[in-house]
Amino acid sequence: WITWQLLTGAEDTTWGRDESQHAELPAARIALYLRSGDLSGALDALHSCTQYPFVWPALLGLVQALTGPSEAVARVMGVLLWGLTMVGAHQLSRSAGARIGMGERELGRASWGALALCGASPLAAAYAGTLFHAVPSACAVVWTLVAWLRRDPGRPRTDLLAGLAFALVFFTKFNYGLLLAAILTSDFLFEWIMAARAGTARQIGGRALRLVSPGLLLCGWWFFLPLP
Repeated sequence: WITWQLLTGAEDTTWGRDESQHAELPAARIALYLRSGDLSGALDALHSCTQYPFVWPALLGLVQALTGPSEAVARVMGVLLWGLTMVGAHQLSRSAGARIGMGERELGRASWGALALCGASPLAAAYAGTLFHAVPSACAVVWTLVAWLRRDPGRPRTDLLAGLAFALVFFTKFNYGLLLAAILTSDFLFEWIMAARAGTARQIGGRALRLVSPGLLLCGWWFFLPLP
């Protein structure tokens, strides 16, 4: 799918205002500062991301620090991210199916079917080669749900990983992060109720702290103490 998209995608489409101002402009600034060895300037460019947060411009900037600011490189990154989203849809279907006890044959059908549907999506094909925040947000959301479903009470790191993944969603696009937070909070409250009925509610408090700590730390740095 990625090969087909790179061979057939239009490369002469003019970027719109959102793509230019909120993605590539800070990314190009980050890239040029890093190429000149000015880390302070790169961080200043990162902190200048105000309407949309910094994850997508920072990723674009880090790659273009190696290649130089390039429209082709930026578009390829969007296509690659949708490819990663398709893999995430495959893994998400397997994780969800395993949670409800599906057999291996059914898991295979569900996971490969999800990947095929993502590949057949005309909206994905239209947006993958752009710098809108929709594709990186979709990628982060899908992999956050994978991490969420793979949490294990006996492995504290899985909660931290899920919390970090959610923080990346929030700082990729704030409104998508808030929507996902509402969904995950509802699911976690249901887990808390079930744990209370089973008499294991004490463990839930520690798990909740691990889940929210990465997001709280990033919010504290971004909104209240934007070092350096």
